[in-house]
Amino acid sequence: MTLRFLLRKLRLGVVFPLIALLPRSMSYAFATALGYLDWILLNKSERSEVEIQLKNIPNFKNVDISTTSLKYAQLMARDTLDCYRMPKLNAAYESQFLEVVGLKHLVEAEKKGKGVLLLVPHYGRYFMLGPALRFLGHGFGVFTTAINEVTVPDVNWRRYLIRKFKNGFMYCGGDWITSNDSPIRIYSSLKAGRSLLLAFDGVESTSEKKIVFPFLGGQAQFASGALRIATRTKASLIYVSVKEVDSKLRFELSLLPENPELALKFAVENLEKDLIDKPWHWWLWRALPRVWTAN
Repeated sequence: MTLRFLLRKLRLGVVFPLIALLPRSMSYAFATALGYLDWILLNKSERSEVEIQLKNIPNFKNVDISTTSLKYAQLMARDTLDCYRMPKLNAAYESQFLEVVGLKHLVEAEKKGKGVLLLVPHYGRYFMLGPALRFLGHGFGVFTTAINEVTVPDVNWRRYLIRKFKNGFMYCGGDWITSNDSPIRIYSSLKAGRSLLLAFDGVESTSEKKIVFPFLGGQAQFASGALRIATRTKASLIYVSVKEVDSKLRFELSLLPENPELALKFAVENLEKDLIDKPWHWWLWRALPRVWTAN
């Protein structure tokens, strides 16, 4: 076992579970401090990768890259803490830190009875969408990549992700569908009028069918799964953005056009705006070469 392996085991098996026992403000302060230690001491290779990719983006030529990578490390630490706090969240107390904007779009879409596809990017602490909507009386299913020895070789990271999915799913109240399941489960869930969360900017898809959009001064390719699902089911489409605003999490729900191709185009444009607004919120900077090329 390497030192890196042992440190991750200690971090995910002991440190964050203990921090999660502290009062809310204190626990997130500790997580933010851990994010700083990650940035300055532990995850130097990750920091370097993030900063290299940020420097490749024409839109960020005036952005303080070092500060942005620090904020990225700290947000990732707070997101990790969310996983361990979820089992003990108190709706009455926690709701004051969760702000949902545009809930009317979800309510109106649910009334149509054709299903709702919640398109979310890997942006911000989006796993907290489950508690945020559940506390307001709305549930949804989720589609995720199957977590196993092949998709996540590191056993510590795999155990953490399984725990994170399970803890987040406690609040969702819908179907949990993975990439190992038949696509029929997705279509059936939406056609039954349910809501389903799908990350549209993921890099895990093995499908050769990609859709290319102008993105951040270059072009990006995204998996076509969301487009295929929306076209087949006629489900309503909503873009979901999760941002840290002071001590709160703000969940912004934006109704997308009924036309699936136009809807996905708008979703990508919304993601681009969000990245320019808070670039440290995007999880996928290290994977940028897999989805983005310069013009």
